Amino acid sequence: MNNKFKTIRMHFVGSVVPAGDESSSDAISHAGNLCQLGLIRGFTDTVVELIQVISYFPNRIFPVGKRVYFSGKHRTLPGDIDFYAIPYLNLPGLRAITVNAGVLLNLLVNARRGDVVLFYNVTIPSGLLGLLLRLIRGVHCFAMVYDIHVPGQTVPDSWRWRFEYWKHKWLLPRLDGVIAITSKILFDFNATNNGIVVEGGVAVLPSAIIFSSLARSPSTFTMVYAGRLNEDNGIELMLRAMARLTNAELRMVIVGSGLLSDTVKKAAEKDARITYLGVISHSEVTALYRGAQLLMCIRITKQLNTGYFFPSKLIECLATGVPVLTTRVTGGSFDPAEYAYVVDDETDQGVAAGILESMKNGAAYNFAKGEKARLFISENMTWSKQCLKISHFLLTKIEIE
Repeated sequence: MNNKFKTIRMHFVGSVVPAGDESSSDAISHAGNLCQLGLIRGFTDTVVELIQVISYFPNRIFPVGKRVYFSGKHRTLPGDIDFYAIPYLNLPGLRAITVNAGVLLNLLVNARRGDVVLFYNVTIPSGLLGLLLRLIRGVHCFAMVYDIHVPGQTVPDSWRWRFEYWKHKWLLPRLDGVIAITSKILFDFNATNNGIVVEGGVAVLPSAIIFSSLARSPSTFTMVYAGRLNEDNGIELMLRAMARLTNAELRMVIVGSGLLSDTVKKAAEKDARITYLGVISHSEVTALYRGAQLLMCIRITKQLNTGYFFPSKLIECLATGVPVLTTRVTGGSFDPAEYAYVVDDETDQGVAAGILESMKNGAAYNFAKGEKARLFISENMTWSKQCLKISHFLLTKIEIE
């Protein structure tokens, strides 16, 4: 490697939605968007010079969504970073074609030989563009792979999703490098020789304070879940656990939207201890966390094949200092059981037992457990630290010209 050059010119390709636009479409993954925004901020103090962010702005495809055409956006992000949301036809078949054509055209014009193109996931925009640009422009192509769907598990067993799965199998070993959310992706997709694990991160950490909810031993015990209301996030397990538990002091607050929104609404109508708030801002979610005694992160790992996911929400929850109840998910660099209550029995009975264990241990024990987790995240998993790790990885894989 030529060490006298200190800057990596990077083009970031993903599905970024700028702050203030998050409510414009229900197709936006708020966890994924927070991750990408954290990355963009985190690269500020590294050897990476972020030239531009090229984004596919998510929308439900017509006619499920109302837009037939997305006209694109051009903005300047903090740090004077150019942001381009690619215009596209929001129609079946044509969406992927027009998004990929727009990304390719942009990079053919703006990318130089030796630049790094970093994809956040490789479905849309397609990571195959990176190999084409490497051939034509001489760029270095990397991908952050933060979810891979297994057909018949978390997505339909259709030709489209089979193609995407096998595209990952073929593509990942051929990239210059892979930043994966779990070690299982690197092993199963033959990318151990050109990959590292980065499970996610947090952009802002709360100060080391005693959360009022833990300090005052309140008369109620409030649990909070914020995220997609889908089967793989354990929504039905949490609701059945609440039905099993008769403790009058229990409260469960649920935030988010998804396929199980109606299920949550009906549960809240039947049980006054359950509150459903729908979609709220991230600052409002943070305020809810501060008033909670337990945060819920019940990712299904046994009934569904979710081995190529890692709930980045877990990192956010651990960073708050509030105790967390989670299933035994793992990315590869830490064991959740060291910092959270872990459910091995992925049934309503198992989740209920985890809730009761946290209640029984009391405020002082739970505060100590939460503070241990908060300190671990602050020392190891802020986006500034994760981006230093990523930038070092990039330097080991390329010759900067």
